[in-house]
Amino acid sequence: MIELLENYPTAIGLWFDGTWDLSWVQQAPWVDELETELRAMNPGLVIGSRFRADDHGKRHYDSNGDLLGDYDQTWERNMPERLEELNGVDWDCVMTVPENQWGYHSDWRGYVKTPYDLLEMMVRAVSMNGNFVVNFGPDGRGNIRPEEAHIASEMGAWMHRNGEAIYGCSHVAQIKKQGWGHFTGKSTEKGERVYMTVFNRPLDNHLRVEIEQGAALPSRAYFLDGGAEVEIIDGGRNKQNSRLMRFVIPDSFDSGGKPFVVALEFDRPTDTDEDSYQQART
Repeated sequence: MIELLENYPTAIGLWFDGTWDLSWVQQAPWVDELETELRAMNPGLVIGSRFRADDHGKRHYDSNGDLLGDYDQTWERNMPERLEELNGVDWDCVMTVPENQWGYHSDWRGYVKTPYDLLEMMVRAVSMNGNFVVNFGPDGRGNIRPEEAHIASEMGAWMHRNGEAIYGCSHVAQIKKQGWGHFTGKSTEKGERVYMTVFNRPLDNHLRVEIEQGAALPSRAYFLDGGAEVEIIDGGRNKQNSRLMRFVIPDSFDSGGKPFVVALEFDRPTDTDEDSYQQART
């Protein structure tokens, strides 16, 4: 590891694994010294929670409940369902293409994930402030399987058209999660922008959105790929005084069976009108 940093001084992070091994646990003091030496060589070096266990063999989070390292690497071949599961720390998910085969395998066993599967996991990770890592395993000559090349090509083509909804984006707190997909968002020179990535297109083509009371409302909606406008319908409020919006996908719109993104621009003032939900009165 020291040799790596000496030969590649611009490296910004190191990815480790194997901390379940008892010999690594028994060498906890030496590992602490190694971490100190690595960080001295490269201040700001990013090291994940797989670097070491504590003296009691606890991995990722020590016996006091504190994160080991700079970000949480608990999520291997598994995805969180809710932001609250993530303890407010940076995290990533590492994912295989078959069920549980790392590196190169001449035969794939079990269910093999599709580009659609992996894109959904990637967008979900970003929507919860995470990073998504896909395992592609080269053989002894440095070649990857044709199936993996196809997956990488499909994901790359989708990102070429829709990457704005991924890069530099994070969780959107003011909009309630919906079953048709995921929200990501970021700040731009023109104001806040939210991206709705649709994986399950509703039968009636209405993307229903619930925006919490007091949050800004979108002034414009459009397809990220191509820029065509999307109609916005204000559906009033629910009992919690959240604003109910609908975004109408034209019946003629053809996504080619792939996920698509609707971008929302938020440059209107905060929703402060008096049109609140009226409770029943006697």
